Amino acid sequence: MLGVMLAMATLGGRFLTNQQEQSSFVTAMKQIFWRGATIAASEGNRFVLKRTGNRFEIVPANGGPAAYTVEIPDGATVSLPQGSLVEFTAPGRVNYLNLPNDCNGTGSFSVNANENAYCFRVSIIGEVEVANP
Repeated sequence: MLGVMLAMATLGGRFLTNQQEQSSFVTAMKQIFWRGATIAASEGNRFVLKRTGNRFEIVPANGGPAAYTVEIPDGATVSLPQGSLVEFTAPGRVNYLNLPNDCNGTGSFSVNANENAYCFRVSIIGEVEVANP
């Protein structure tokens, strides 16, 4: 009996952990564009947001280690393609390189997490509007 209860608690805990990871991921995706613009402005250099597999990285445009990284958790999906997505310039501007127009006009993409669909729209200064249709 105790073994069954422990197994149920473990599975329930794993479910809650995954939900928390997905919620944190939605928040991180809201912040990543603003963060990239801020990093570029403070460093006085160009940075690029890239997607490689299930990882998003803000990296210097001329190469170097990632300044910020976000992982896509299990169960979440993003409509952003692989490769370079946007460039952040020194004044803090966002230049769209490969950002789709999925759900709400220019510079928009979708995220599915916790059984919800979110539409993200990125401005040229890194502000992100999120709608949950």
